[in-house]
Amino acid sequence: MEKSILQLSSIASDANHFIEDAAQNALKRCLSRQSSREIALDISRLKRYFTAVKIEVIRECIAQLNNPDSRIDYTMMNNILKLAENSQTGNQLRITAGLLACIDRNELVFVRNNEQEWKTFQIIPGKEYITGFFRFQTEIVENPDFSKERDHKGVEYIDLDRLGSQIILRPWKESDRITPLGVTHSKKISDVFIDQKVPLYKKKHIPILVSDDTIVWVCGLKLSEKYRISPSTKRALKLIYEELDICQKQ
Repeated sequence: MEKSILQLSSIASDANHFIEDAAQNALKRCLSRQSSREIALDISRLKRYFTAVKIEVIRECIAQLNNPDSRIDYTMMNNILKLAENSQTGNQLRITAGLLACIDRNELVFVRNNEQEWKTFQIIPGKEYITGFFRFQTEIVENPDFSKERDHKGVEYIDLDRLGSQIILRPWKESDRITPLGVTHSKKISDVFIDQKVPLYKKKHIPILVSDDTIVWVCGLKLSEKYRISPSTKRALKLIYEELDICQKQ
């Protein structure tokens, strides 16, 4: 009997090692992108694996973003598997107080979201504003040379004299609209997010620059036609935006 138990234990150990090795390979194949804040898996690829392998892939993602010693019980793991199986964009599940799983298009995304929400900033030229999600700064430029950084999506120039008296930076609202450069009609910012393939859970982290209730810039994405520079521009406001912890493509 004792010999049989030892043999079964050895077989179980071998099977466990096999599953762990398979899960490491599966993670490499399914990984869409990764940062210290999020891990995104390609659902269509993840579905090709046996349940035991999928469970180990999910455990590894959670361990990398959360406390490695935290235990995810059977019910929670089963709920995560169901979330991936249904693949309904917008569905989400809170795993722990600081970790969220959600579906965004064809990805199962694990997101650390224990950072505090940010509020509206009153913008003063030259001052830097930092949250857990981004860094933002403005700079007044006399007789600017606009050609130097035009291809950098985090840097834009606008006509300072077209701005109103109040400039603020705030989170996005459902009703927000902008008239993008080169366009004569306004567009919902929610549609801009869709066009730019902005993940659903990131929308509230992207700042919106506003001048007297008119949107100037969806930071890093779209600039307003109303504030564009022209040959007659004498003073410009340089806008500098950097998303912190940008996800690196694998």
